[in-house]
Amino acid sequence: MRHQAVLHNYTAAYKLVSSLKEIISKSRADNSYPKYSDQFLLFCQRTADDTLRYLEKSGNPKTAKLDFDILISKLSAIRQGWELLHTFIKPVLDADSLKVPYSLIQFLSEHTGKLSVVKGTKIVIESNPELNYFQHRHTELIIAIKFLLILIGEPENLTERVKIKRLGFLGLPYSQSKSLFMNCLLYHEIGHFIAEEAGVFSTKIRKDTKGKLEPLFEEYTEWAGNIILVWMEELFADLVAVKLLGPAYTLAYMELYRSVIDLSSDQILEFDIDHPCAPLRFREQVKALKKDKWEQHIKLEQWERLKGVSRSKESAYKSSLILHINDPYMVKIWQGLIKFFCRPDIIKTVHDLADEFVEGRENPCEHFIKSAERIQECLEHGIVPSFAGKNGDMPHPTAIINGAMFFWLSGMDDLYQIVPSIHKEKVKDRVALEQRVEMWCMKAIEDWLIKRK
Repeated sequence: MRHQAVLHNYTAAYKLVSSLKEIISKSRADNSYPKYSDQFLLFCQRTADDTLRYLEKSGNPKTAKLDFDILISKLSAIRQGWELLHTFIKPVLDADSLKVPYSLIQFLSEHTGKLSVVKGTKIVIESNPELNYFQHRHTELIIAIKFLLILIGEPENLTERVKIKRLGFLGLPYSQSKSLFMNCLLYHEIGHFIAEEAGVFSTKIRKDTKGKLEPLFEEYTEWAGNIILVWMEELFADLVAVKLLGPAYTLAYMELYRSVIDLSSDQILEFDIDHPCAPLRFREQVKALKKDKWEQHIKLEQWERLKGVSRSKESAYKSSLILHINDPYMVKIWQGLIKFFCRPDIIKTVHDLADEFVEGRENPCEHFIKSAERIQECLEHGIVPSFAGKNGDMPHPTAIINGAMFFWLSGMDDLYQIVPSIHKEKVKDRVALEQRVEMWCMKAIEDWLIKRK
């Protein structure tokens, strides 16, 4: 009976892995995937081959030499690894090269991989059916794969050996495959990736924060600490984004935010369980951008509006979770949480952490200053801004992205004037021309990447 149980369990695992292998193999044959996505899928395909061989051998009662308990224990580790891989494989398969902004993703990988804390990182993009961006946390996946590979051995003969622990998985809305401007929000997800990879909010920060909370929240300290750390990580991700990319991230965030919420409403003042309120996030991003000397280069109505929102009084901040709860004690608890998060020492801690974990980065403002006028001139005349200067340097992608964002938000009037077939007052025409600008800039980033090879 035990041998039959082994056969049954190993057969079920074999069916799961062989099915995934077939799907991966067919998809890789039919589609072109971004470089590091394809490496991940190749790893999964080769790991599936090795897993199937292992299951076929170990699940055979005639050849298996281990006892029942050990066989089932090993099978459990294998299933856990593949169940977690299952949740990553499908969204990666859905994000082929036709569904992602390829050149931006390639640059994002190179840009992030230069940071010492995540040196050599490669970005894998997942397609998300929802209209939001996310970082697919991968710590449990890495642990499960580690045990899986101990059992079956690492795949051999990979054309480019993929280092799974150096892959970052970011989710992209499937509707944004052609977008440059909205996809600047991916830099926020890079902040979350760094926080997870480096354990930014794991031991010391967690202990220090909860130590400060204990006199205030007593039996609620653990709960309060978890919420504060989530808010701290959100702000940390914002600050990493602006330090790596510049105001293009902040402006993209504002554009997305105001597409669903009226910036003049009280709703923007609300903290929820996962995020601090927008005015506080804008306020701290503005501080970081000013520190990098961006302010004198941003001449936009949207920037002034953003700064106005950021000046909202902390006393007006509130929790979205207590609006319909008639419980004075819980109101007091949530208001106490918000007040604690707004303390200067807590905010400074997050700024210091962001500075620490992007140490060695190049200030994007310095790249922008070198190329801003020429990028503007190119876009005004409908030209791909990938020119080379006197010293042969091409505009850095962060300069291209910020220059394009400023050009887009300032109205693109000069470009409309030289394209008489496009009518500025027609929404459909505006969309067509804005997409064209994004395409030109994407091509410029691609040109930069090609020259770097």
